[in-house]
Amino acid sequence: MDFMPPDLPQDLKACHALIGELFEERERQHEVQRQQAEKIAEQDQTIAEQQTTIERMTTDIALLKRALFGSRRERFVNDPRQGFLFDSDELDIAKQPNTEEAETPGTEKNRTRRTSRGRGRRVFPQFLPRTRLEHTLNDEEIPADLRDDASAKRFFKKIGEQLEYEPPKVHVIEHYQEVIVRDDEWAETTILSASKAPQLIDSYAGPGLLAYLTTGRFADHLPYYRQEDILSRIGFRIDRSTQWRWMRALSKSLEP
Repeated sequence: MDFMPPDLPQDLKACHALIGELFEERERQHEVQRQQAEKIAEQDQTIAEQQTTIERMTTDIALLKRALFGSRRERFVNDPRQGFLFDSDELDIAKQPNTEEAETPGTEKNRTRRTSRGRGRRVFPQFLPRTRLEHTLNDEEIPADLRDDASAKRFFKKIGEQLEYEPPKVHVIEHYQEVIVRDDEWAETTILSASKAPQLIDSYAGPGLLAYLTTGRFADHLPYYRQEDILSRIGFRIDRSTQWRWMRALSKSLEP
């Protein structure tokens, strides 16, 4: 097929006009390409953000399913990005293989057999205070032939231990200061008084109460209004604003 050249202008002025039109057309095409490139870049960024959101939501859904429906061992998911505050040998436990994932088909049966035996007797620590409770026999429960038999031995044997809880209680300590006063013949009075133990802060709370409130607030994370309710049930109500002032004063007095 023969190529037919377009009608080209013959004079110089018409050629310059044609070149200007072609230049403007090229600039318009460059602008269109630039806009398309920017739009493609925005779409790529949107796709990347959406992909990141999808991956994060997929991970959150997996963690939620594991927390709701997984076994008790699987409910804690160790994040490799989470560092440790202290270096300890106990951290090597996390490197041990998960025995639950390598369970054999007969493991469930063995677990059922172990749990069916019941739990063993709990041994209480020796540092816990102990109170002896003696269960005595009534005279009606003792047969007549054993009641007055001198050869029969009567003693107590330990049959078990029971862990009991004594609710906390508050009490008032009345401070009395010893004072010696003497009036001499010159009408002068000598006064000698014993010194009182120093206090951490200026308040009517003793050190035990302050320690209890501090532990409840910063170790057990109990809000002040809950401690207010707890103390009200014990017998004395301390406003949450008062507790806050005490904690603030303690923080200032214990500054290094």
